[in-house]
Amino acid sequence: MVVGSTEMKFTEGEWKRGELIGSGSFARVYKATTNPKQNYMPPLIAAKSAAISKSFTTSSIFLAKESVTLAKLQGNCPHIIGFYGPEVTIDEKGKAYFNMLLEYASLGTLGDRIRQKPGGIPEPEVQRYARMILQGLKYVHEHEYVHCDIKPDNILLVPSSANSSSFDAIPKIADFGLAKKVGKRLKRNQTGVSLWGTALYVAPESVRYNEFEPHSDVWAFGISVLEMLTGKQAWTCDDELSGLLHRVGYSDELPEIPSMLSSTAQDFVRRCLVKNSLLRWSVDMLLDHPFVAINNDKTEAGALDDAALGIPKPQLLDWREIMVNVNSKLDANSRLTSPVKTMVKDRKHLECGRRKRKPGYVICESIRRMLHVF
Repeated sequence: MVVGSTEMKFTEGEWKRGELIGSGSFARVYKATTNPKQNYMPPLIAAKSAAISKSFTTSSIFLAKESVTLAKLQGNCPHIIGFYGPEVTIDEKGKAYFNMLLEYASLGTLGDRIRQKPGGIPEPEVQRYARMILQGLKYVHEHEYVHCDIKPDNILLVPSSANSSSFDAIPKIADFGLAKKVGKRLKRNQTGVSLWGTALYVAPESVRYNEFEPHSDVWAFGISVLEMLTGKQAWTCDDELSGLLHRVGYSDELPEIPSMLSSTAQDFVRRCLVKNSLLRWSVDMLLDHPFVAINNDKTEAGALDDAALGIPKPQLLDWREIMVNVNSKLDANSRLTSPVKTMVKDRKHLECGRRKRKPGYVICESIRRMLHVF
């Protein structure tokens, strides 16, 4: 496939790639349209793609692992971005891509919203966003995952109705490429810290002890809330990276919380930004804080029903194929051929077998096989 090609046809996954709408360290994100004959995806989706080489590069490994994580988190939380599954595609030059098919967030990111409001987002709007993001984090942590990269640019905004404004948007946690299981230790790099995530949002214990646990997500969330309220970064960037990390992990310095904010907002942020992670409030405690409990009924009213918006819930076991057939240009002995055929075969076996599997099992098991083969 070539972005922008007028001759592009639907793949066997019944979608086609459109314009580039974003890019990151590991992948590019495209707007994509789906074939109206299929019934498990809305008309517009996002395709997050990374090229696959025979050595299976770091980018595609991260994307495959993110697919495993996101598949396990689908189903019961409206504040996790929707995931319709992984698919491998081959372009006309024989180049393979690993794709994640995702819910399309037409209102952009929370970071975009902050940049639109240089003086800060209105406090009632921040309250709404904060409560919903906390609900998403609660769900992630209950499933024994740590996101490890919470920041405004990784929170997507989805309309709550056809004519929704940014104020009425539903925030959804996205970009699980760095997520890890609770309790799993990360390897340190040459500087002695893994730098998992983004430095401006990294928690003190992550810098000092290489510790990334649920309370680390709370710190990053608190930094994000402060940015929403002020419209600017919580930490000044005058220092080099080493200087910033020292301030975060080895000093008593905390980001400045402006006195112009309401006392409730100030207290809420302080509960998040406690250097000692043992004294930092948990997600459950924060959900009971007056800052996000105010107007609770109004905050939650009706805006969370995807069915009312005509957005089908991802049905991870309903797909005919998990991966598209490999382009005939690749030779029969290609390392790509084996996982595709094996995955489809295993999928049918698992669906027809007597033992029931949780939703998402087929995807997770299939990607594990692909990672093993590559």
